[in-house]
Amino acid sequence: MKRLRYGGILALLGFLVACGGGPAAPPQIVAAYPADGARGVRKNEAIVVTFDRSMDRSATEAAFSLWDPDGKPLSVQFAWEDGDRRMRVTPSQPWRYSDTDQPVYYRYRLSTGAKSAGGAPLAQAFEARFATLRKLEWKKTSSPVLDGAVSDLGYVNNDPSGATAYILAYVGDFASNRALRAFFVFELGDFPPEAVELDQARLRVWLKAKYGSPEADLGSLSLARVDLGAGLDKDDYQAPALGNPLEISPGWVVGAWRELDVSPLFAAAWGEDADRLDLRFAFEVASDWDSAADRLDLATGEYATYAPELVVRYYAP
Repeated sequence: MKRLRYGGILALLGFLVACGGGPAAPPQIVAAYPADGARGVRKNEAIVVTFDRSMDRSATEAAFSLWDPDGKPLSVQFAWEDGDRRMRVTPSQPWRYSDTDQPVYYRYRLSTGAKSAGGAPLAQAFEARFATLRKLEWKKTSSPVLDGAVSDLGYVNNDPSGATAYILAYVGDFASNRALRAFFVFELGDFPPEAVELDQARLRVWLKAKYGSPEADLGSLSLARVDLGAGLDKDDYQAPALGNPLEISPGWVVGAWRELDVSPLFAAAWGEDADRLDLRFAFEVASDWDSAADRLDLATGEYATYAPELVVRYYAP
């Protein structure tokens, strides 16, 4: 009897194994983003973990943990795709970028508490550490060859062959009631190709002198992006603005730098992969015809000590 009983049990076990009735194999992670050691993760990207089979949502979500760069646990939201084979995890707040050139790291972990839909646990825990974007800075002085001014009569204050021929660019009017507009050009060819997001672009301009009351007598001052082609010529006085000009508030101080936020103008040029950023200062009113000068005298790239500067803060991996 015992021999028959043991034989029956062995036969039953053999049947169960043949039919797949033994212990289920543990689920496997076939892909995870961001991968361990990844850099350059963007603000609104999600963590995505892909399994080789359908998973138990509740158990797998409970097995997931996320920590910020300071080691604090973060709350998250889950979404499932592909028949519960893919888990998408979104933090309650966008990823934080580094404010310096040093990366900040997040960490996530999936413990063996994660289970397949059939109840099989993950064989081993999975953990990954990843970095977001770093903030870097790029500076560029304006082009001595291309900076200058153009009058309403088509006179061009620019001499490409003279290194210091025109150290000032005028915007406003002279006692002759002739109006001028100032132009500054920045070459963008060496802007870092690894940049992926813009933080801010600032223009630094030095005011050498101020005559009369241009901001009171000539209306608002605008700064526009234009296209100067090969260089300044008489037609550039009326060159159309590319996009919306920026209105510059009063506040110029003689013998001091003025910093202006030109992020929209730079972003447009960068988005178009332009080789240059051509800028023009112009007052709303060309001249008030009072036979008295009302103008700002701005240092150009030919005024080496006070050359205009474009300062761009950007994010990169």
